[in-house]
Amino acid sequence: MFIIEPAQAQDIDDLMALAIEMSPGITTFPPNKTVLTNKICKSSEAFELTTTDTTTPRDFLLVLRDLSINKVIGTAGVFSHIGAELPFYSYKRTTSDISTQIDAPEAKELIRTSVQMLNLSHDMEGGTEVGTLLLLPSYNGIGLGKLLAKSRYLLIRSYKSLFSEPIFAELRGKTGTNDISPFWEAVGRKFMNNMNFSKADYLSAVTDKQFINDLFPKHAIYEALLSDDARECIGKANAKGQGALKMLFDEGFKDEGYVDIFDAGITVTARMNDLHTITHTRSMTVAITEEVTQKGYSLLISTESLSDFRVVQTDLFDIVNDTIQISQTLCDRLLIHDGESVSVYSLSEYILTSIS
Repeated sequence: MFIIEPAQAQDIDDLMALAIEMSPGITTFPPNKTVLTNKICKSSEAFELTTTDTTTPRDFLLVLRDLSINKVIGTAGVFSHIGAELPFYSYKRTTSDISTQIDAPEAKELIRTSVQMLNLSHDMEGGTEVGTLLLLPSYNGIGLGKLLAKSRYLLIRSYKSLFSEPIFAELRGKTGTNDISPFWEAVGRKFMNNMNFSKADYLSAVTDKQFINDLFPKHAIYEALLSDDARECIGKANAKGQGALKMLFDEGFKDEGYVDIFDAGITVTARMNDLHTITHTRSMTVAITEEVTQKGYSLLISTESLSDFRVVQTDLFDIVNDTIQISQTLCDRLLIHDGESVSVYSLSEYILTSIS
């Protein structure tokens, strides 16, 4: 069985192994023990703060644990009030229609064209980022990516006042031969003293990002001046991120023209009430029983206690009106008791209509 829970100090070795496996390109999760230890500490503080403290930035780090071997195999993060402590940069992609009238003696001609530009933007600052969705490749293909992704929205739903809008997610951009980013080669490297992508990506994760403000171009970048390979990357996701991008679109996120400043990967945005998991989750009361029926579909059940936040997926339950009947074993894993309230989300579209 698997469980989603807050990261703990003893998870550091598992998290380092995961970071090494997934690098490079995951800016929020570099293979650096000091950085990851700090992330665990900040996450612990976020879960321990009172729910009445709604203005303090919080960095929540959730882990997916394989209980059969007691090992962390994946992560998911939610980061509120982005930009309050460190600046956050994106490129905003815009299109301008321009024209001119040529009145030469030999010819009169009206020329019209559209130009696409990238402008350095702080528009995502103040919002909430969902990210750090990592899963060991050996666990792909059994639905655990969806479990990790939706655990973030269940956390947001239960404690909406702690999170700011817009909600957004960045995806790693397209890469070419030898995992090199054509967009970085065409833009970033030119302003970073010929620095390679991996080093710049790492510095973005472990510094105050001042180098971005100091070195990156302040004026619009005209896409037409870039190489074909670089232009092809803009607003796209890496091949490995196509599944994650589809999940985000299915959840209710939209493409509003924001891209990553390093590799031009797509950034998608949403409002809280756009998110399917948030609008289709229902609070229910727990009743403990050992006489539960195995269903042909699964539910996600999350606790409604911030400090003891947990999420499990199960097909062993019964629902009677506003009560969900589950076993004592499952309650023990969720750290809840008979009569407590939990959040319930169905992974079956058909069943959703009957419990929401």
